[in-house]
Amino acid sequence: MKTKTPHPGAPALRAAIKKAGGLKQLATLIGGKTQSQTVANWISRGTPMERCALIQRLTGVRCEDLRPDLDWTALRDAFRDDDADVIASSDDVQPPDGGVPPETGDTSR
Repeated sequence: MKTKTPHPGAPALRAAIKKAGGLKQLATLIGGKTQSQTVANWISRGTPMERCALIQRLTGVRCEDLRPDLDWTALRDAFRDDDADVIASSDDVQPPDGGVPPETGDTSR
């Protein structure tokens, strides 16, 4: 029987599995159609890039450790640039404390 070579991020994925309480628990936390066997397969195939951020939020195991073969700095910079466009175009103006602007000159209250 041929033994599969683990992906370079396998130790980090194993740490995430342990922090989540096991394969089944991590698969449940990830949600969707993710099953424990799918997560187990990631040990040899690598964690899908699109799942890394969620696993990082759930377990604290960094994307860079889950997939050391990807350039996360470039990806984060690209997302940061996209977010800047959204923030710059926001027209969200918050009302002052109390929700209603104070009336000027009205002291009859």
